[in-house]
Amino acid sequence: MLQSNIIVYEIAVRYNIHDIIFMETMNQKIKSGYKVSYRFIYGRNGSGKSRTCYQQIYESRQNNPKQNYMLIIPEQFSFQSEMDLLAVGGEKTAANVLVCSFKRLSFWVKNKYGIVNEKQVNKAGKNLMLTDIIQKNKDQLHLYGGIEQGASFVNRLSSLISEFKRYGVSSEKMKESLSALDQNGSTYKKVHDLTLLFSEYQQTITGLTDPDDSLYWLAKTIQEDGLFTDYEIWIDRFDGFTPCEYEVILQLMKNAIRVNITACTDRLSDERAVPGELFYPVIQTCEKIMAFGDGQKIHREKPIKLTDSPRKFTTQELVHLEQNLFNSSAKIYENQVDNIKLNIYENSYEEISQAAGQITRLVRDEGYKYGEISVVCSDMENYESYIRSIFTQYRIPFFIDMKKDINNNPLIVFVNALLRIQINRYRSEDIFVLLKTGLTDTPMEEIDLLENYVLKFGIQGSLWNEEIEWNYIKEQSEPNTLYDEDDINFIKNAVIEEIREFFRGIPKTTEPKDFFSKLYDFLEQYGVLG
Repeated sequence: MLQSNIIVYEIAVRYNIHDIIFMETMNQKIKSGYKVSYRFIYGRNGSGKSRTCYQQIYESRQNNPKQNYMLIIPEQFSFQSEMDLLAVGGEKTAANVLVCSFKRLSFWVKNKYGIVNEKQVNKAGKNLMLTDIIQKNKDQLHLYGGIEQGASFVNRLSSLISEFKRYGVSSEKMKESLSALDQNGSTYKKVHDLTLLFSEYQQTITGLTDPDDSLYWLAKTIQEDGLFTDYEIWIDRFDGFTPCEYEVILQLMKNAIRVNITACTDRLSDERAVPGELFYPVIQTCEKIMAFGDGQKIHREKPIKLTDSPRKFTTQELVHLEQNLFNSSAKIYENQVDNIKLNIYENSYEEISQAAGQITRLVRDEGYKYGEISVVCSDMENYESYIRSIFTQYRIPFFIDMKKDINNNPLIVFVNALLRIQINRYRSEDIFVLLKTGLTDTPMEEIDLLENYVLKFGIQGSLWNEEIEWNYIKEQSEPNTLYDEDDINFIKNAVIEEIREFFRGIPKTTEPKDFFSKLYDFLEQYGVLG
């Protein structure tokens, strides 16, 4: 018991994780013979698995409000899941449940540990490293060394290395596989080159953090430090898991009070299931998790099987299609089909044009609302331009569900630059990044004039922050007619005064809530949100 208490106190002191509550919770669990468990919530598509999760979270929190709860979902469902949880459990439930993807969970743990200043390898940095590695090892490459490799090859190589890491493929494993290949064959040459480049990349990033390794780091941290021992966890909406996600799940199963996993299948195990069958991948996933749980002697609770008819389908044709599509023993629908139509068109343009016409008819003649209609595409990138053009022509309001890089948003660039101004002590580059977002009232001609002056005289740091006039031209022996320093100082003061006052008004001990309130006020006053 003394040994257990020492471990608990060391963890709490080292990481400052709610010290007293954490230690008390762990000590109580050690005394009571702490046990963990897991269970499956399964059913066919539309049977109510997510709704069951939200209801369980709400009821569990009502019965035990001091316990911690977590919902892990794919990245693309995070916002919708938070909204659904809010609808079921209200504000208190939604505000006290950690809703995140595996990637965000890793980020959340790093923030908890205070790991915020890591030197991370970004995409551009990774590509530069790989370009350098290819050049340095050109003579040792059997297949890729003889031809010039451009940006497209480096991008593909970068993506392939990310894929290797996600699926637990190491350069050591690849090296071992070479012995089974014919040394004169193209496969051997390709694997040899990829092994060499992958190994060199791993050595190059020593001391840096690769985001592709974040989930393995998370699994290792959960294992070593016993995280989430006072959590009940739900894992929902996944079709399957990568090896690194499996690692995280397995460590959560060994530590959390209970892990609930949803599975879109009508059975959890089936020895007769064969590849190509509808639920075969999901059954394999469930069997793999059960094998681990049983091997670790983790208690498997009775699964919850949901047998309700799919609520998302209101017609019998769609219910029948859901039950029989990709089913090796599919049944034929005997009744007349009125609610499924198959149309064939010559090209994508005609396809979207006909869809736009059908949408217009449904809204105009049958009382549908635009928000009740979805257009599902197999390849959104190829259809996007047609949708934008044709739907605009038909005056159909639309939202294209595609990821956009938030770092390219002018508001995000503005806020990042604003914070970097203070962090980097008024570095000129940060100030001009902020000004060139187009969100300020300063005309671009004045920004260019100010930037040329700053570059000419090497102005940096405290020279921006001091309340003094710039008189570098007047101090020169030869007159300079390119700049009017009265104009320069007027532009400089207009640009910097509000920024300077904003940071002066924020004490070092400001709470995050107060900081963001002041930031919002500043953005309004500066005209950014106007």
